[in-house]
Amino acid sequence: MAEFLWTFAIQGVLKTIVKYGAEQIGAAWGLEKEASQLKKQLQSAAAILADINRKNLHHDSVRLWVEDLQQIVYEADDLLDELIYEDLRRQTVEQTRKLRKVRDSISISPSTNPFLFRCKKAKKLKNITQALYKHYCAASPLGLVSNESNTIGTEAALKQIREATSMLNFQVGGREAEVLEILKLVIDSSDEHHMSVISIVGMGGLGKTTLAKMVFNHEDIKGHSDQMIWVCVSKPFNVMKILEEIFQSMTDTCSGLKSKEALLRRLQTEMQDKKHFLVRA
Repeated sequence: MAEFLWTFAIQGVLKTIVKYGAEQIGAAWGLEKEASQLKKQLQSAAAILADINRKNLHHDSVRLWVEDLQQIVYEADDLLDELIYEDLRRQTVEQTRKLRKVRDSISISPSTNPFLFRCKKAKKLKNITQALYKHYCAASPLGLVSNESNTIGTEAALKQIREATSMLNFQVGGREAEVLEILKLVIDSSDEHHMSVISIVGMGGLGKTTLAKMVFNHEDIKGHSDQMIWVCVSKPFNVMKILEEIFQSMTDTCSGLKSKEALLRRLQTEMQDKKHFLVRA
């Protein structure tokens, strides 16, 4: 189980940090110190996971420690994704202003005010880093250690990540072409009598969610769809919860239904004769 979490949780976040750099993520918002501290705590957690794997530990206290760590890492992953996405959005807005030479045509709402956004995310980044540190301290009484050999192993793993990502020819600053390609797929494949499905796949940390958000917020998509729906898939996978989230996103109300069949019928009624753009992240 620990190996599973290393592969799909912490490794994914570390890939993001290594690929774009803690300094690059932090510099965009003046959070270099905070981002570097987060990287340090994630590396320490990864070293402890290496110790768990090496010792092949499976007792309940260790299992609970790893499960709690997983939740913190998921929060870190979401936060980094938000920081990268918002920086990309700002760059896109600025580029659009320059191209159109209409600087007053785009207003900044309070929800996207750079100062408020930075303050909010700085606090969240600090809280996550502190939570990781407390969790790291809680490992010692369980007999878990982050020794030099584990750290070396972690650095070796990071080196492999750097080498792998350097071969992908994937640049976060040049995603306009990918966005346009997906937009074309969505619009060209649209048909009022058929449903089209487009998948964005790849390793963790490559920015799949960021790309999906850029497409979701594009004006061409908004103008092409009657309704926009964004649904986060829970862990473990829960069909009823996903259907309820879709319904709430469409109607701003709870369905109050307990039967999947009844909820599907309600959704069918709500969706009838409309074009919907749904992202399942």
